Amino acid sequence: LPGAIVHEEWLRACETAREFVDVTPFLLQGTIEGGNGAWSYDATASRERALAGKCFAGRSFYLTKSVKPTHKEFDVIITSAGGTVVTSSTPPAGTLVVSCEEDRREFTKLAAKGLLVLRADHVLTCVMRQELQTEEGQLS
Repeated sequence: LPGAIVHEEWLRACETAREFVDVTPFLLQGTIEGGNGAWSYDATASRERALAGKCFAGRSFYLTKSVKPTHKEFDVIITSAGGTVVTSSTPPAGTLVVSCEEDRREFTKLAAKGLLVLRADHVLTCVMRQELQTEEGQLS
């Protein structure tokens, strides 16, 4: 089911059944919060947005050196959300830079070239919400 975010009990049910089981009874619903209120999203709305289309469709992303999760993991996350990861050290105009404080020197140079720089955790939140929001989550 595209856009399905399930409760961890689904994994236990699959393990017990020794096969994948229907996700429907395990779909997260309504507002989900985490990190002592550090983030929240509406799981139902996220699923509806995911069914309408991939949140990063047509967008390119450049990852700075120290972002976490790893580049390999971020590549999977971004491409599964419809985006592409640019590996050129000179990303083209319009590319969104995913970075962290450890890479301030690198992302400052890219921002000076007019590229928008987003925190890595914010990009993950965008995937969770199935909505690219570039107004928040910027590094400067």
